[in-house]
Amino acid sequence: MIFKGASAAKTFAQVYEPSHEKLLDRLGRVPVLFQERIAGPDVRVHTVGDQAFGEAIHSPEIDYRTVVCVNDYRPMTLPDSVVRGCTRLTAHTELPLLGVDFKIDEATGGWYFLEANAMPCFEGYDRRAGGAITAAMADWLAPAGAR
Repeated sequence: MIFKGASAAKTFAQVYEPSHEKLLDRLGRVPVLFQERIAGPDVRVHTVGDQAFGEAIHSPEIDYRTVVCVNDYRPMTLPDSVVRGCTRLTAHTELPLLGVDFKIDEATGGWYFLEANAMPCFEGYDRRAGGAITAAMADWLAPAGAR
């Protein structure tokens, strides 16, 4: 099992171990996410309106954000069902930009939704995508017909 804090403060995923038992009484005061441990790549999807940009992240660590220069980031074509779900979620939240996190089970190929971020960091993802996320945000803010 994996756990991490669920708040505005940046927290990192950790493997739940017996030594964490003594901390369980704190759960009434702090928000925590518990998730099944899924072996396979992480996927970050940034949605802007009806556009979705996906990147698979292969990392030797539980939380790829804890290491630098060792992860393998690759753009990916998303399944239509994932695009539809992410854009529906973005529309439902009425946010212009949403970062949606998934894991893909390496044994089954199944996709697992982890969380959605209303204020996602996207600079590194955008740089690797050649500025596509920023361009989509600019188009959302000022559609081509309105310029």
